[in-house]
Amino acid sequence: MLPVQLAMPLALMVGAAIAATTTPEVAFHDQTLRTPSHLLDDGHGDMRMLRISVQPGASLPLHRDAVPNAGYLVEGELVVSTPEGSHKVMKPGDCLTETLDAIHRGTAGPRGATVVVFYANEMPASS
Repeated sequence: MLPVQLAMPLALMVGAAIAATTTPEVAFHDQTLRTPSHLLDDGHGDMRMLRISVQPGASLPLHRDAVPNAGYLVEGELVVSTPEGSHKVMKPGDCLTETLDAIHRGTAGPRGATVVVFYANEMPASS
């Protein structure tokens, strides 16, 4: 039988190990800061702004962006990587513009990450 003095530390260690390996049910959430609006009088040039918060250690799914966007890391650390193995480590104050149609994902550091992202639909060609 396990001595009582070891039971509590062992239970704490097992609980910590389970907590460390459990995937958060919600890896990220976003908040709309600016609803879609038209930049041009003819109704073109839509843009929107989101604040995306990623839980510590969580990864966004692999995806590709269909519209131009740029992000600003407000807090935490975010590693943006591709299936081919390239990666960029973002720290607070860093900016990122993502290549259209390039598959990538973001993974938050141990303290999570918060990024403000601007999404813009394609602007019509100027005449």
